[in-house]
Amino acid sequence: MPALALPDWTVTFVLVVFALGFPVVVFLAWIYELTPEGLKREHEVDRAQSITRVTGRKIDFLIIAVLCVAVVLLLVENFRKDETPDVAVYGEQTIAVLPFVNMGGSAETTVFSDGLAETLTHMLAQIDGLQVAARTSAFHFRDQTGEVGEIARQLNVRNLLEGSVQRWGDEISVTAQLIDAENGFHLWSGNYRRNNLDNIFAIQEDIAEQVVEKLHLTLLGTSKLLDDGGTDNIAAYEEFLQGRLEQAINSFESLPRAEKRYLRAIALDPDYGRAYVELVETYLDMDRIGVLPVQEALDKAKPYLAQARKVLGDVPLFLATDARYQMQSISREGPRASRAAESALLSALEQDPDNIRALTNFAAYLRHVAQRPAEAAQYAARGLKLDPRSERLLAVYGGSLAALGRVDEALEVFSRLREFHPRAPGGYYFAGQAEWQVGNVAEAVRWSREAVRVDPADHEIPIQVASALISVGDFESAERWIHFSLSIDPDSVSAHSALLDLFAGTGRKDEGLTLARRLLNEGAPERGGARWLSLWYLMDNGFRNGEFGEFYNWMAQLYPDLMSSPPVLNVRNEGYASLLVRVFLADGEVAKAEALYSQLVLEFAEEARQDAEANLSDEILLLATRGDVEKALQKLRVLEESRDYRFFWTFEIEPDLEPFRSTDEYRAIAARVHEQLEQQRKLILERGDNVVPR
Repeated sequence: MPALALPDWTVTFVLVVFALGFPVVVFLAWIYELTPEGLKREHEVDRAQSITRVTGRKIDFLIIAVLCVAVVLLLVENFRKDETPDVAVYGEQTIAVLPFVNMGGSAETTVFSDGLAETLTHMLAQIDGLQVAARTSAFHFRDQTGEVGEIARQLNVRNLLEGSVQRWGDEISVTAQLIDAENGFHLWSGNYRRNNLDNIFAIQEDIAEQVVEKLHLTLLGTSKLLDDGGTDNIAAYEEFLQGRLEQAINSFESLPRAEKRYLRAIALDPDYGRAYVELVETYLDMDRIGVLPVQEALDKAKPYLAQARKVLGDVPLFLATDARYQMQSISREGPRASRAAESALLSALEQDPDNIRALTNFAAYLRHVAQRPAEAAQYAARGLKLDPRSERLLAVYGGSLAALGRVDEALEVFSRLREFHPRAPGGYYFAGQAEWQVGNVAEAVRWSREAVRVDPADHEIPIQVASALISVGDFESAERWIHFSLSIDPDSVSAHSALLDLFAGTGRKDEGLTLARRLLNEGAPERGGARWLSLWYLMDNGFRNGEFGEFYNWMAQLYPDLMSSPPVLNVRNEGYASLLVRVFLADGEVAKAEALYSQLVLEFAEEARQDAEANLSDEILLLATRGDVEKALQKLRVLEESRDYRFFWTFEIEPDLEPFRSTDEYRAIAARVHEQLEQQRKLILERGDNVVPR
């Protein structure tokens, strides 16, 4: 019992004494009785003067007290064990490769030493039977000191491989040691000194061989270790390492630098498979954070993806990246891309169930494409056991929990994301989304502003601030934030999408219609909802002038499956189906509206079955439009209870909801919601969070 400065055997000793003493006490209590004159044999005591009931009660209380002490001791011991698990609970064949220490101090050597540790991590992960902690988590301990047992506990491993690197020009010295974290003993250590950097690959292979030998595993051979598409060109290798360093920053400025590094590595070694894969991942990252439009990013990545397949074949490394490519091409390829992505990811996981990239990309697919957040959370949690500090996994896991309505848990995950990656905007940005989802708009604005501070070059983050301000009716401040975004990137699609929202909320619909037509003619992408809002303006214009020809023409051009008979709903067009249902009803095409609506009802039911974040706003709009006012009000009550008021303001501007808005219950709910939103607006103003940074 460390808390009481007692040895660990204390609890066991006390319990054994209690157990041995209990039958003795029972036997003596049967023979003797405690009287005011002392102990007497039970048969010598006059029953009229017996105080058995009094002493019995005292003994009862004493026994209860003793039992309580025993229970507390057991609970304390169990709690202590739960809080500080022994390192030995992790299997002997588990290992983490810590970042090698740069003894030279130069930035160039740091990149090289990191590359050595990263390559060893990747090589060891190829060994059947050896579980290796992911690079993301292991590298967190670069500048931290601590007991090896505590580091191993946090990484869920039994063994640690650490070392140091010193470099003088082309001469290099490497020291490595393998430590059993359970007892702190060194299982193996080795020293290597080479005059030619080409020998670094031989050093890596030698270290890997020594590690697997000491962990009693079977080395599958050099061909197995290096079938990941590595290189024996030291210059290409160094360019690759520099690219990984830039890619890890994941910013508007660093990703183009990573692209250049990978292109140089490929030019030096055209068969460098991993360089092709990471170049594709870099282009997909550029799409994800908005550096490149989706079409441009996919077009750039496509030839390198084909070359990666040619060099690597269908190994898990390639399949996971190929699946991500398919996943991010949904907007162009539709259902075919969705099926291809899931098939490739499942194939990768079948070959390697612990492949971090495959687990990460599959969790992202389930969350963002398949809209199955419960499954996404399961796969993300599984990946986090192997890589507990992964930025992408934490983001997907937290987002999935939020979609399931478990917002408090999601916020805790985003707190960890900020702790592990304080320079990454995701931990702040996603926390803002989660707070907004439960009505805490002021907190949403505060966290979003923090994300702007962390990544000031990102033109899309300010739009979350603007959108939150629009939801509380602060249109003036929102417009300043939109123009702040446009000052970063005048072509920002997300900023123009926010302008469409602003024009609708302030009654400037003619300005909005002009902008919507321009965006559609320029090929408005789906990013930031720009295309959906542009089509909404065409629908709204049809309600105002009684003619929907322009809307129909664009829908037929962009989503012909919805206009077919019967209509075909799929992952690519389902977000636009609700607009078409409303137009069909307004235009007297009741049969077409009902045919499409029946498919949407099934889709809404499937979302509910999957515990997905159902789009209640869309359901309310459709129900109210069809005249199902009572059902619409029922859904509105659910929306009020959830406090998810992100899109409540849009009910006030929809052109076909006047009968719904005129009901007494809608007015009562709207009054309560507006009161809460006004409180949030005042809190934002008090904090000054509506002010645009200079």
